[in-house]
Amino acid sequence: MAERLPPLNAVRYFEAASRHLSFTKAAAELNVTHSAISHQIKALEDWLGVRLFRRLNRAVVLTEEGQAYVKPVREAFERLGEATRELRRREGAGVLTVSVMPSFAAKWLVPRLRGFRDAHPDVDVRISATEKLVEGYVAADNYWTARQMLRNLAELVPDHPVVAKWEGQFQQEAAALLAEGREAEQAGRLRDAHRAGRRLMHIWPDLPEGKQFIDSIQSQYPRVVVGVTLPAADAGEPGQLHDWAARRRSRLLCRTLTEFVGRTPEGGKYHCPVGEIEIGELGLV
Repeated sequence: MAERLPPLNAVRYFEAASRHLSFTKAAAELNVTHSAISHQIKALEDWLGVRLFRRLNRAVVLTEEGQAYVKPVREAFERLGEATRELRRREGAGVLTVSVMPSFAAKWLVPRLRGFRDAHPDVDVRISATEKLVEGYVAADNYWTARQMLRNLAELVPDHPVVAKWEGQFQQEAAALLAEGREAEQAGRLRDAHRAGRRLMHIWPDLPEGKQFIDSIQSQYPRVVVGVTLPAADAGEPGQLHDWAARRRSRLLCRTLTEFVGRTPEGGKYHCPVGEIEIGELGLV
């Protein structure tokens, strides 16, 4: 089969010259010299054994053989072009990978991707910084922002592997904390059970039975708490509840004043103080 094919480069030159009916214009299109076009056409005519062009003073015209030959040649080139475009479309179809700095992705790019997704629903947008962003938020114990980042990504790119990976990890951590909390509850260690429950809700509040567990523990473990602020600039200074400007620049703490520790013949027994729990979702305002 291969031996029966003419020299394909010469066929390409012939197709260009037949469209322009000019060797000069064909040479300009293919970025070669006029003599190169003439040489290749002559080689093709010798191979075929027929004349394809009639040379005039300032132009060329197709012979009858050339007119008969050019149609299947063009069809063959068109089919080759379509096959090439289809193959390239399949290889990279609908995939747009954007590599940006994590801060830029979080503050500017991700909020604007929804409009692009609506306008181009067939394009799979992939942000290479996404997983690093989530890793950073988790390392900083900012699970709320990490979850929000994953939800936004899931809306833009359904079934994204990064979403499945991290949400699966959060669910596993929350399930382990639920088991730990139930064990502590059965052993009568309500403080430990409460801490496990709060941690569970901090990591993955959507865990089935998680909300029921923390509600149950809180009903058994009444506490009195007050929200105070801790200045971010100087952790050693006590927060001022009346200084709203300072509170807006500070971290909010949930400081336990009293906690239920058991029952006595005289009534419930409480202990004060026991420490503090930071509300990590609020962070710096």
